[in-house]
Amino acid sequence: MHLDRVGPLAIGCPCLTNSRLEGEDLIGYQKLIIRVLLGLGLAVVIVRMFDKSMAPHYIAGLAIILVGLAYFMEYLRTRK
Repeated sequence: MHLDRVGPLAIGCPCLTNSRLEGEDLIGYQKLIIRVLLGLGLAVVIVRMFDKSMAPHYIAGLAIILVGLAYFMEYLRTRK
């Protein structure tokens, strides 16, 4: 067998046959984890901009609101 190309495409790297490359979406818990991490990070930045001494439960509350808004926006985008 002659290989004209060099690299992962030439040897059939399994990382290139991932289902996400074929157009499938992330599964539910992966979306949740990504949204929670981004929600927490954004909540920390927003709260620290306005009041550096704010209690941690305010940060958690804002993160929950942000994650809820992300799911609501996805619902609005995908409804028929």
